[in-house]
Amino acid sequence: MNGTPLPERHEGTSFFGGKVDRRQFQPIYFDFDSQTIRSSESGKIQQIADFMKGGGNEIIKTVSFGAEMQADSGHSEAAWAKNRRAEIGVVK
Repeated sequence: MNGTPLPERHEGTSFFGGKVDRRQFQPIYFDFDSQTIRSSESGKIQQIADFMKGGGNEIIKTVSFGAEMQADSGHSEAAWAKNRRAEIGVVK
């Protein structure tokens, strides 16, 4: 197994806390009833990868949302599609 070890986790750093900037990256959306990321999202993933390669800041764990933390409370496929997402936060 090759690779770089993960950095130490910031225990106690909440994704929703003031020490995390949640606005730097757009949410990444998933296909319906799947863990597959939509192919249209590859540009967003590349942006995050480039940021991580720069090593300037630290990204906390990715948080996946759905029905529990809705982005759109509507009752249509369009609303549900907005809720199948992951958000990335950067530790300030």
